[in-house]
Amino acid sequence: MQTSYTQIYYDVLSPALLLEHTALLFLQALGLGALLCTLYAYRHLCRSLQTKAEMQSLSQAVQAQKIYIAEAQTRYEQTKAFRHDIKNHLSVLSALLNNNKLEESKAYLQKLETVSTTLSFPCQTGNSVVDILLGEKLKMAKADGITAEVSLFLPTPCGIDDFDLCVIFANALDNAISACQSIEGVRSIRISGERQGDFYMLAFENTCSDNPLPPTGTGLSNIRAVAEKYHGAMLTEKIERRFSLNVLLNISIHPESISIQKP
Repeated sequence: MQTSYTQIYYDVLSPALLLEHTALLFLQALGLGALLCTLYAYRHLCRSLQTKAEMQSLSQAVQAQKIYIAEAQTRYEQTKAFRHDIKNHLSVLSALLNNNKLEESKAYLQKLETVSTTLSFPCQTGNSVVDILLGEKLKMAKADGITAEVSLFLPTPCGIDDFDLCVIFANALDNAISACQSIEGVRSIRISGERQGDFYMLAFENTCSDNPLPPTGTGLSNIRAVAEKYHGAMLTEKIERRFSLNVLLNISIHPESISIQKP
């Protein structure tokens, strides 16, 4: 018996067996390391793709908002020029009427009406950039048979940078129009605003499908970022076939005093 146990003990501690187990353990550790490296690389790739998509979306939004701002400034300059010349137009119209030239007066008046219509904005919010943006977006909605109601007037001074207002309105209206386009029947959008002390509440409501809400996309993430920038908040709610988006902003903060926190 002593000889048998001595042989078994020698086999267990033999260098060859220890070397074999060590090699297997090393291969397992190497495989685990490779798996962890693969998972890390996959996670890093997903983050890179998400960041790239967000940067591309933000770049497109910036370009679109630059166009809105430039167009708003152009429209307001045209309106200013028209107001400057209105006295001359009225003098011409008065001369035609005094000379009993009724047909010429009607034709001239129609021209003035046409010019004034092209210079007017369908929505008067007190902010030229928002007026332009709402006009363009609601024109798109009307073309798809979507009714829109706007009850909004931004205080002056607002305290919110035009760029940030574009981020909120452009993304909110794009999402609302897209949701309405995906359903049949009554399709509507409602936009309202209300001042609450130093804060201003923007509310966007639109019809939508019965399907559950998709994960938060880049548009809502951008809106939330703007709300947090102005010490506010964003809230979304869906009740049956109605979706609402509320954005609370602190309008007492001047944009130049806001420091953007880096992630």
